[in-house]
Amino acid sequence: MKLARSVLVFASLAGGLVCGPASANEPSETTLSAAARAKTSASCRTGDSGFFRDQGLGMKLASKLKFRKKLLSEQIDARVSNGIATLSGGVSSQQHIVLALNIASDVEGIHCINNFLRVGPPQPAPDALR
Repeated sequence: MKLARSVLVFASLAGGLVCGPASANEPSETTLSAAARAKTSASCRTGDSGFFRDQGLGMKLASKLKFRKKLLSEQIDARVSNGIATLSGGVSSQQHIVLALNIASDVEGIHCINNFLRVGPPQPAPDALR
């Protein structure tokens, strides 16, 4: 059973410092949670490997991102390998990046997040025939 707790979280958004409450049950849209901040550190180490485990985590993460009302129209690619989630694609605002990172940090089994999300349209895939 998860206990609802509030923590004060600081995150830099669009050049400014934002402060606000973050809930353990509901990721905030504008502040990066402490769990997300810890998991998006530069020192990702591989965790438990297992094809089916990673596939399950990837599907769980992708469905949480896809069916979040505010992220329905965003093009976010989510992949998991050895417990490390990689988020990439283009989103419409910095707040959507923060929301996606908070959602990914709440998925049990993901211990690190590589964030390659950017504000703007998704980049087209390179043409394999050239």
